[in-house]
Amino acid sequence: MAFFDRFTKQTQPEPPKTVTGQDILETINMRNIELPQPKEQKGYDWVLYGQHNQFPLDLLEYRNSSSLHDSIIESKTNLIAGNGFMFDATRELSNQFIVDNWKLVPFWRKLDKIFWLVTRDQQTFGYSCFEIIYSMDRTRIVDMNWIDASRIASGKRNEVGEVDCYYYSENWSNIKQYLPRKIEAYNPNGEGLRQLLFIKREDNNMDYYSLPTYYSALRWIKADGLMAEYNLAAINNGFSPSIVFKFYKKPTPEERRMNSEAIKAQHGGAKNAGKAIILYSDGKDLAPDIDTLDATNIDARLLQVADQIVQQIITAHRAHPQLLGIQTPGKLGYSSELLQSWEIFDAMVIKPERKLLLDAFKEVLVYNGVARVEIEPIVPIKIIQQ
Repeated sequence: MAFFDRFTKQTQPEPPKTVTGQDILETINMRNIELPQPKEQKGYDWVLYGQHNQFPLDLLEYRNSSSLHDSIIESKTNLIAGNGFMFDATRELSNQFIVDNWKLVPFWRKLDKIFWLVTRDQQTFGYSCFEIIYSMDRTRIVDMNWIDASRIASGKRNEVGEVDCYYYSENWSNIKQYLPRKIEAYNPNGEGLRQLLFIKREDNNMDYYSLPTYYSALRWIKADGLMAEYNLAAINNGFSPSIVFKFYKKPTPEERRMNSEAIKAQHGGAKNAGKAIILYSDGKDLAPDIDTLDATNIDARLLQVADQIVQQIITAHRAHPQLLGIQTPGKLGYSSELLQSWEIFDAMVIKPERKLLLDAFKEVLVYNGVARVEIEPIVPIKIIQQ
């Protein structure tokens, strides 16, 4: 009865507290997300991104748990990768170039797919990579492969401050079973028939890796995933207890079990959202007084937080919501404002991201004598013309 005595001593209920969006975020157990600093460790030839190279796996989890964040990454990936590689001014001329010069691009059938996968990695992790394979005489590159960037760890910088190798492992938390495999960094004058071209932006205080562009919104992305879990729990169990059952006698253990099972069978589950509290006391005088939680405004508070989450994630991705297929309340159609938003988004986000990746692929294709390489862009004509 010690638990119930604590309630009986409260004669004056405390005034209700105004719950804000930030309070709900704290209720969902939000915590700060600290950036792991890659550090060189003695005895190891590689530099991990967090303990056991965990940070890229966390970024994957954020992408998989937030439908909004995942859809934005997919949309940006499609816009950056466009309709694939072009080796001439038009698609017809480009196709004819491949027919006439297929030995210069022997991997052309999978080149577009590789570029798309590399683009998605770049948008997810802030860095990406792909593998190139030379001919035996090293006169040309005969093959290219996408490499999952989350499984790559950078080698240590050499005496001139450059990274000349990388390491691949399927599971960095168990390197005894999944022994890291060394891959030489891309260098046309280097050695080895297999090399890895690692792509990253030059970030402040980031020697080995770079941050994703949305890093400032990681807490909001995590909140988006947790909100889904929170709402699912509300459907299954209720946001708060809604029914109180009081029994004015001391039951036996068997009576407690039977009462609990009977009440849960009638009032639990998704169709009966809400939980039931069962209280026992030796009499009415010893029964506690319970003030039930006011859940009448919970929907409005959650909507407030949901709006903040959407806005913060979209802002971090530097995008216009309607360009990403996200409807904005009060917007009945499209206008010149949307066209201007697309032009800004394309010029400030899509084209710079595409150039970063395309320059890396150009560097490889030039080795085979392919001078002209472009990406055929996707322009959302249907959106702009409405």
